[in-house]
Amino acid sequence: MSPPPIARAEQPTTLTEDDMFSTLDKLRPGTSERLIAFLVECEDLQVSWEVKKTLIIRMVVGAYRIPVFVVATNGTVDMGYASGFKEVCRGFARKVAESTPGAEFKESAKACYAKGGDGRYLTIWDLLDHKEGIRSALETLNETLHLADSASSS
Repeated sequence: MSPPPIARAEQPTTLTEDDMFSTLDKLRPGTSERLIAFLVECEDLQVSWEVKKTLIIRMVVGAYRIPVFVVATNGTVDMGYASGFKEVCRGFARKVAESTPGAEFKESAKACYAKGGDGRYLTIWDLLDHKEGIRSALETLNETLHLADSASSS
């Protein structure tokens, strides 16, 4: 007798960009416009993004492909996906924490990241409300990655 078939989840395993941005806009109108404008402003820092189950914001410099922010549909931002890149992300994570009121720099065995002082995830609105500081943090990461990539190439 063969086992019963496994039912697939009713929800899609990926989102469309429209789904992601309209969900964020339902939580706070205008979020998608602000977020897309910010991401476009950061393209010169090799920042790109894609929507799967979440909005994945990456920085790609040379051999480095780092997911700097992973945004859920409820607006929370997880910075823990950059595990394995602890040393190159330390300055970036510190600057994110310094730029976001109530945030704290955290360090685990594998990663450096910023979280709210109460242990909560930061939100996309925390980042967008302090985008100058977040842009500065991304500039720090971009510079660090260029230096690390040059050192590994020589």
